[in-house]
Formats: sequence, structure tokens, C-alpha cells
Amino acid sequence: MTVGTRIVTLGLAALNDAEFEWASHAPAALRSGVTDGELAALRRGDLSGFQGAERAAIEFAGAVEQRQVDDAAWAAAREHFSEGELVDMTMLAGFYGLASRFVLALGIGAPA
Repeated sequence: MTVGTRIVTLGLAALNDAEFEWASHAPAALRSGVTDGELAALRRGDLSGFQGAERAAIEFAGAVEQRQVDDAAWAAAREHFSEGELVDMTMLAGFYGLASRFVLALGIGAPA
């Protein structure tokens, strides 16, 4: 996974308050260059420290999860990503949104 993919995954885990997904992906994100401060901000939903493609990816993934992808959301993300990349990101967001809801529905908390 790339840093951007990890940030999208963690953004969705934070959005859904899915502790299992967060705990499963945060260590690898740190190893790949995401800072503790970025993780803390992402967890709070504070995107002010994210710029460019990273911010666009987080916002687009959130729009996918909240079923709010409209022409404006697509166009904003399209400034940073190709249409093919956005299709991939939509699939990624759909998968990790589902994964978050799956573990929440089963009451699966953070791994021990």
C-alpha cells in the first residue's frame, strides 16, 4: 500500500470510528512515513495539515463513504487523479467502508 492508500484507509476508519481497522493500519502508515501528528489529526477529522493529492484523496473517500460523490466532488479529485485512479479509489473507499462497518457490526474491537 502507498502512503496515500494508507491515509485513505485510516480516514475511513476514523470516519466510521472503526477501532479494529484503525489499529490494523496505523502501524504500517507510521512505517511508511505518515507522522504521529498526521495520524492524530486524521483521527480527529482535521484535514488542515493535508494538502494536494493527499487531502483530495481523503475528501473523495469520505464522499464515497457518505454517498456524496457528485460532479463537484469528482471534479475536485480529478484535479489530482486520473479517471482510472478515481475508479480505483472509489473501489478502495467502498471496500474499507464496508470492512469498517463489518467489524463494527460484529463488535470486533482493536486487535490485542
